Amino acid sequence: MITLYHGSDIVSSRIAFVDQKDETSLSFDAENTSVQDLLQALEESSMFTTSQKIFIENLFTKKSSTFLKSTAEILQKKSKDVEIHLWEGSEVSSKAASIFKGINVKSFKLPQNLFAFLDSIRPGNTQALDLFHKTLREVDENVILFMLIRQFRLLIATFYRAYGIEEAKRMAPWQKSKFKHQADYFNEGRLKSAYKKLYDLDRGHKTGSLNMSLSQSIDFFLLGL
Repeated sequence: MITLYHGSDIVSSRIAFVDQKDETSLSFDAENTSVQDLLQALEESSMFTTSQKIFIENLFTKKSSTFLKSTAEILQKKSKDVEIHLWEGSEVSSKAASIFKGINVKSFKLPQNLFAFLDSIRPGNTQALDLFHKTLREVDENVILFMLIRQFRLLIATFYRAYGIEEAKRMAPWQKSKFKHQADYFNEGRLKSAYKKLYDLDRGHKTGSLNMSLSQSIDFFLLGL
């Protein structure tokens, strides 16, 4: 059996993916793996034990179509004997996923309110605060913080036209245009300052040093833009 975990809710998809691992699992990152590496690892391991599982990250987005096709052929054969779990940090089209026959696709999607909130963020826009609280009814505040940090990372990449970073590489032209439009509301100083505040907020939340709740801290962050 081959199972694919993907979608806009990368936190939930990641948790579901990792939860399947056990002590017999083999894990690979497609970015740092060649077809030869994969074959050698499979040959050297006890691949015929029924409990063994194979986990591969970013197979669809990290490598060429040639690599994907070769790897798919190998994994398709192995899937008769072991469980194979694939994780992508973005959406995978049904056409792309169909390279694997009989694949089990688990899609994790975030609500549209979250993206409406993220797109509304700019200096002086009080509507963003209202959208934040609407989003809180559907999405965990930790996920919102994660997506906020990602949003500003991509805004900074767009501002500097730094499309070489991994997340920016995957953006379609319409997404780049959308981020550019949003980034134009900020100047360089404001973008850097906002990103640093989010970094400090995240660190404070993880260390328990915030003097207010996470949602209140995000409120003040938005008001301070």
